[in-house]
Amino acid sequence: MNLRDLIFTFFIGGSLLFGQEVVHAEYPVDFSKWQECQSNEDCTISKDPCKNYVGVNKKYFNEYSSWSEKELWHCRMLADKDLSGGTQISCLNHKCHVGKLTGAQTTPLPIAAKTKKGLTWGLVSHSDKLGIDRVGCYGRPHVDGSSDGPSCDPYQGDTSCAAALPILCLKTGNLPRPNYAVTGTGHAMSVEYYNGWTGGHIKLTQPVRGDMLTSVEAANKICETALGDGYRMAEHHDGKYVTGMSENNYYGETWPPENQLLHGGWHWYAYGNIQGDKRFWVYVNDQQQGNCWDHITTQATKQAGSNVLLNQNAAKTAPPIVAK
Repeated sequence: MNLRDLIFTFFIGGSLLFGQEVVHAEYPVDFSKWQECQSNEDCTISKDPCKNYVGVNKKYFNEYSSWSEKELWHCRMLADKDLSGGTQISCLNHKCHVGKLTGAQTTPLPIAAKTKKGLTWGLVSHSDKLGIDRVGCYGRPHVDGSSDGPSCDPYQGDTSCAAALPILCLKTGNLPRPNYAVTGTGHAMSVEYYNGWTGGHIKLTQPVRGDMLTSVEAANKICETALGDGYRMAEHHDGKYVTGMSENNYYGETWPPENQLLHGGWHWYAYGNIQGDKRFWVYVNDQQQGNCWDHITTQATKQAGSNVLLNQNAAKTAPPIVAK
């Protein structure tokens, strides 16, 4: 029996799950196939149930402390589908259960529904002369894939957590700012705020579903695993600035030391030459609903054995500026 036959052994009927009446499909958990997939160098993101997201998640998958937690994670891998609308996923008796609840009450599990959203940015521009990229909220493509559609939303998220997008990863190094032009006009903050310098390099990972980003630590680990030591998920406010900086002022040897810089936001610059055909995941550190992990419920259950996800807390961030 091949893997697909093994995994997609379905039966329809009524049973009790957490005291609820459900109509469900059953997925046997086969950890020998998981291990086989783990050892495969070509095991990358794919719709194949064995390979689904293993390439980016297999390292921190192994950090779950109990087999029940590992099994639930594996169930989530196998159930590559929309889990909104009352769908329940659990692992009972070493088998994955996915189905629609027919009872009045639901038991939340750590999964981000398709209706939940996370924060994305896009590429604004690249300078061959300086070897830098400008990225930000108003980068392209826009959230709807167009050239002139909606921009990012750090307050509530802008893109479905069911979407698979690259993570923008940053490796800082306190490198002095190159002499790029400071463009646009000020809004809630000065123009320099929206043109900050990160002092480092950016790269993109392979696409990752937003609901696989269970915490900023998990996202950082994906960056480091994929790109090397020092890379972490980029944040909305990673750009730093000083009042009066321009193409002719405060760059190179005249760039101030770290303790004299202010944090900007919404757009910033870094060394890089990333692809600009897709939006990419970034995170915001001062909002309660802007990241995919902010929407993930962390209620532990005896059956699932899983309370491994985190939420972030926050305050306010400056309103946006339309940069040109």
